[in-house]
Amino acid sequence: MRISRRALRVASWRARVVTKTEEGASEASYLPGIPFYAGLYQASGHVDAMLYGERLSYVYHMEYDGPLDIKHNDGICVFVPPEHEPDFRVTAINRDHRPQLFTLEAIQA
Repeated sequence: MRISRRALRVASWRARVVTKTEEGASEASYLPGIPFYAGLYQASGHVDAMLYGERLSYVYHMEYDGPLDIKHNDGICVFVPPEHEPDFRVTAINRDHRPQLFTLEAIQA
């Protein structure tokens, strides 16, 4: 299945890196953004409403078919420029499907 041209948007992938502080605590940060094209859709419908409930307005689905190795908890900049902190994080990945399907959830500040 191909991604609809109408749905293609430019987003930026920011890989998550976990480092240890001097005290031994884990600290997460993000690498610089890499732009890519993906199909982005806001979650909707009966099944999504049952799964996410009140969080439904903060969930997006993304279709991506490319060389980037996007992993769970990586940051995706959808509505902010790549140099800012990401506004979404990857919460689910379906790699068995082509294009790959990702579920993104908004990062609440």
